[in-house]
Amino acid sequence: MRRRLTLLVAATMCLALLVFVVPLALLLRTVAQDRAVVAASAGAQSLVPVVGTADQDALRFSVEHMAAESRGPITVFLPDGSVLGTLAPRTSAVQLAARAGVSWTVERPDGREIVAAVMGRPDGTAVIRAFGLGALRLMSQHFAQLRRLDWSGRPRWPGSSPSCASAPS
Repeated sequence: MRRRLTLLVAATMCLALLVFVVPLALLLRTVAQDRAVVAASAGAQSLVPVVGTADQDALRFSVEHMAAESRGPITVFLPDGSVLGTLAPRTSAVQLAARAGVSWTVERPDGREIVAAVMGRPDGTAVIRAFGLGALRLMSQHFAQLRRLDWSGRPRWPGSSPSCASAPS
């Protein structure tokens, strides 16, 4: 009798824990995805004034700086065909934004593509493309970054073991 009661309590506790953990995991995935999309949108929006008004050298510097700081890739497609920032293909969303002058978000299997058309340049419409990574890709990047650290939070030296190795002082 005592064994059955213990088994019943353990099964009930596991079920109650599962009922709370599954929705929490789904919520965390959604929050991570939303944060990635908001960061990508903010990056693209902050480049709009620069793309519309800056000269070629200042634009190149600003875009490369923004691409280096952002979590996801940011690319600027200029009307003359040149590409600044992270190299990316001209997707159908980028081509349509350049032709029609519209800005939008496109769902992709690995995340969301944020496309912003910048009109008013003397040579035509430029397009800013930012990419908000999907939740699985975002989490895998985060865990890959954690694997490069040792237990103290310092970067692991090349060739060191994955156990509690730390950099020599």
